[in-house]
Amino acid sequence: MNSGQLIDALNQADQDWNSNPDRNPTQNAVAWIQGMVDEVQQAQDMCTDLTDIIGRLGRTLGVDVEPHQTHTERLMDAAKGRLLTFARMSAINAERCLRWHEGGIEEWSISDWGVAFAGEAGEVCDAIKKLMRIRTGVENKSAIKTEDDAMAAIGTELADTILYADLLARRCGINLEHYIKHKFNEVSKKYGFPERL
Repeated sequence: MNSGQLIDALNQADQDWNSNPDRNPTQNAVAWIQGMVDEVQQAQDMCTDLTDIIGRLGRTLGVDVEPHQTHTERLMDAAKGRLLTFARMSAINAERCLRWHEGGIEEWSISDWGVAFAGEAGEVCDAIKKLMRIRTGVENKSAIKTEDDAMAAIGTELADTILYADLLARRCGINLEHYIKHKFNEVSKKYGFPERL
């Protein structure tokens, strides 16, 4: 059921109530909600089945296609308003920044934010170096001892790098989401690729 159908159902329930006080609109609402729950469950089941099929196909081909979050979990996050978008991440990142910089993002210069961003990018490279030491058997005295640990460190540092890139762009007055879309589409067009953001 879409939002238009929801409005129609609510309007009908209101009309029914006004025309017949003996009729119970609560029962109508409960029936409608149960129908919605059934539809959501069917969609979840389909997504779960599709995720399972993709996973089995990947294993057959020897390719890691298992998502860290299932399609069902992503749908549920979207329904609960928790789906991560660039705009949402940027807004919450800016809000949290004020906890460290009560005077605002301007407390640090563009150079300060640039150095913080570069430091995080350097930590990504350091985690990659540790991964290569693990893979090549070179002595490694860091706390990172396994490939999984190294990959987790790389992911963590990439996340920090993106968060600092967002703050650096904000400090420069740049809408980073706009430039990401523009650059991505420009390169796709240059090489004749169909993908666009």
